[in-house]
Amino acid sequence: MQAFIERVDVSNSRMLETELEKLALYVKNKTVTLEDVEKITCTTREDPFFTVVQSFSEKRYEEALQRLDRLFGGTGRGHEVALPLLGALAAEYRRLLRARLFLDSTDGKVFTPQISYQQFSASVIP
Repeated sequence: MQAFIERVDVSNSRMLETELEKLALYVKNKTVTLEDVEKITCTTREDPFFTVVQSFSEKRYEEALQRLDRLFGGTGRGHEVALPLLGALAAEYRRLLRARLFLDSTDGKVFTPQISYQQFSASVIP
């Protein structure tokens, strides 16, 4: 059951119903196994890497640490999770750094949220 909950967005009742129906039709009257869940159900939950990275980039550190704890805690898969997560965090950091460098640059000084695309492309990307 835990594998099913980890894969399927149980807050989406329509998706939950669809995935349960698929699984029930597949196993018929047999007991559902972990292999059945992995083979039949679609992963519809939000990517845990995305949620951790998003929490960090939005400065919601306590939430990010809680998500990290759930990601690493109790799975015994910390070694499988660490490097991809580090890559995702590094990519987000590079995006944020590029945005900060742009905003601090001469071109970035003309940027305001109210600027139109035409003004932006004419003044920043000539």
